[in-house]
Amino acid sequence: MRAMKHLLRLCLTGGLSLAAVACSATATGPFMAASEDEERSAYGAYLAARMAGSERDTRNASDYYAQALDRAPDSGFLLERAFIAALMAGDTDRAVETAGDAARAADESRLARLFLAADALAERRYTQAAGWLETDGFGPFNAFLADVLGDWSNAGLGNAETAIARTESEPPPSFALAFQTLHRAMLLEEAGRFEEAGTVYSAAMNQTPFRRMAVEMLGANLERRGQREDARTLYQSYLASEPFEPTITEALARVEAGRRAPRPLTIQQAAARAIYGPAALFASQAEMDLAVIYLRLAQRLDPDYASTRVLLAATLERLELHDAALAEYAAVPEGPFKRSAEIDRIYLIARTGDPDTAMTLAQALVARDNDIEARMMLADLHRWQGNLEEAQAGYGEVIAERLANGQQPNWQLYYFRAAALETLGRWDEAEPLFLAALEIAPGEAQILNYLGYAWVVRGQNIEEAFTMIGRAVAMEPDAGYIIDSLGWAHYVRGDYAEAVTHLERAAALSPDSPTINFHLGDAYAQVGRHLEARFQWQRALELDPDEEEIEALHARLETGLPADAADDTAVVESQVNNEP
Repeated sequence: MRAMKHLLRLCLTGGLSLAAVACSATATGPFMAASEDEERSAYGAYLAARMAGSERDTRNASDYYAQALDRAPDSGFLLERAFIAALMAGDTDRAVETAGDAARAADESRLARLFLAADALAERRYTQAAGWLETDGFGPFNAFLADVLGDWSNAGLGNAETAIARTESEPPPSFALAFQTLHRAMLLEEAGRFEEAGTVYSAAMNQTPFRRMAVEMLGANLERRGQREDARTLYQSYLASEPFEPTITEALARVEAGRRAPRPLTIQQAAARAIYGPAALFASQAEMDLAVIYLRLAQRLDPDYASTRVLLAATLERLELHDAALAEYAAVPEGPFKRSAEIDRIYLIARTGDPDTAMTLAQALVARDNDIEARMMLADLHRWQGNLEEAQAGYGEVIAERLANGQQPNWQLYYFRAAALETLGRWDEAEPLFLAALEIAPGEAQILNYLGYAWVVRGQNIEEAFTMIGRAVAMEPDAGYIIDSLGWAHYVRGDYAEAVTHLERAAALSPDSPTINFHLGDAYAQVGRHLEARFQWQRALELDPDEEEIEALHARLETGLPADAADDTAVVESQVNNEP
């Protein structure tokens, strides 16, 4: 958390406020319209833009800010917001159009100047790119990005040696040391100093948090220098610890097939990679709209760099900008990242309320490729839609294939298959899979909770079960579904007063859970709090319980708590995440 706050401070020093980067930001300021009517019209469009931003609708937010700006074109306030909204929406043309005016009018953060420099660099207008960077007021993070863009502008003008000299004479901020090393290695290649570049790539490989990118660049450097065996060794060494990384896997296949070495990076491609590292670091530490802005800079320089698109899509997804994320996943170019982007896109379609389309796409992907990742996704989607027989069968196939391939066991596969089988009433098959999952991940709260609860309700291994649930509670003390398990375990043992204590807390943590409210109602009934019990049962009915719960709840409201209540209420609350 301290590192994140430090990075934010570096980014925001120089005038940028969070209000300036969030589509839904609250701000006030003059619209400077030509007439009172136009000012009111501009304000209406601004309010519509803010509403669209609050609903995470980047496209309409950008459109409404543009409308507001049309009616108040001299408003620096609107210029900056229209520029940021256009970047968030991925509308490059509009971003370029508004950035120029924003840079001249206000641009306290200097983001508009950075973007205009990136745009000019992308179009090979190197002198103009350098001109946009000739200003003071950059905060430390933005100043580093400005130096990087300035160096590649110089390289584009044929002055790579000047850029190299700057990197050697001006130490970067501490957060950027590894990124400057990689940046300098690329500049050395641009200057034709290939052997020196290889040495600096090696240093960057041991510094950067994005080691894969440094390995890819060093390997390509070795291939171009004719050192194919050294490149092969480098790739094999990396894959020994990351055996399924697609980019390096593809690079190794290229070397082993004797294919041509990769072409040297263009000025634009190299600049994009130099920006990508710091932007990716920012995105990993803060779920903020500002992370999208920096990734858009890298994307403007090289729209075909798959790493940027994949990370941008994931960042947009975390920010719940789902339409924009889906567009970025779909735009990932053919290559080693394409398949994972297709899978992530299908998962997102399912999560955003269209499971049928997601299922159709997943089935088509399995029919086309029939690989492990696609079949694992299909099993997840079956689980999410309640097709538990298909889900458990799919997980079983994936487990068997991974074992045959010598892959590291994945506890989630065993856990989800076990949970599906347990729900289907096949406990004898489920229990050994839970135990296998626990052996793989002995500290995983979900497994401890589910297996402990299942043992309690079956009267098996009671003391061990309570210990396991207690460990799960200690690891996730604010997880309502785990506290519910502890409370219901006490209920099953007949410790009703203790059960009430835990179930009340579970209901407070997860007030919208029908199962937890159901459990709490039963516990209240057992301690004589009948009015409160009826309230909880009625509330559970209003929270979309499943059919079995609905039947049991109606029975309680009509006749009270049955003698076998512990049996017909033994539902595990949200133990299996039904969302893939």
